[in-house]
Amino acid sequence: MASGTKVLDRMRRNPRGDYKIEDFEIVCRSLSERRVRLLKPRRGSHFKIGFPDGTILMVPARNPIKPVYVKRFVDIVDDIIDIDET
Repeated sequence: MASGTKVLDRMRRNPRGDYKIEDFEIVCRSLSERRVRLLKPRRGSHFKIGFPDGTILMVPARNPIKPVYVKRFVDIVDDIIDIDET
């Protein structure tokens, strides 16, 4: 199983890769101390990713996940990491 930092680095380098919701889940688990949560859908077809600043990103459960969602996810995670490091 890949670590969260490795998956996040892979997403940064290639947002057009063949990513699944499990990859997002790995990154969210590695960022749990920063309160990034992945919420599974009760009904519907989108997962919710909640960030500590109140941002919610909706990601479709279909595979592969489109690059636009990967880019948004990486941008938000990078902003959170930058804020925590300063």
